[in-house]
Amino acid sequence: QRAGGDCGLAALGTLLELSYEDVYIAAAAVDKKTRGRNGICFPALISIGKKLGVSFLLKRHHEDEDEGLLAVTWQQPHEHPFGAHLVALSYGVIADPADGVILPVDEYLTKYRAAAGSCLELR
Repeated sequence: QRAGGDCGLAALGTLLELSYEDVYIAAAAVDKKTRGRNGICFPALISIGKKLGVSFLLKRHHEDEDEGLLAVTWQQPHEHPFGAHLVALSYGVIADPADGVILPVDEYLTKYRAAAGSCLELR
């Protein structure tokens, strides 16, 4: 992750095993104004995924076998600059592009005082 608001791009790169630059180029074609560096919504991530050759299904809750992007929200107050954050999720394990932490979902949520939100499941 290179900026406070580009966790979606970094998590997508982590999930797809692509460089940040590859994801950024696809994001620039979808989000011409901020290019995903100031937060990003799920519909834009779905469009970026299409440009990269993958599709996603938006789910309200994740399951242990899911692979995708998971939204987490922080208990307030929290030092994170945004109220929500995107991480890569793979079979019950989170890889956080902000700090490189790799932990099982439950351990991550406890460590960061976070709650799991919606998931973009990789199809």
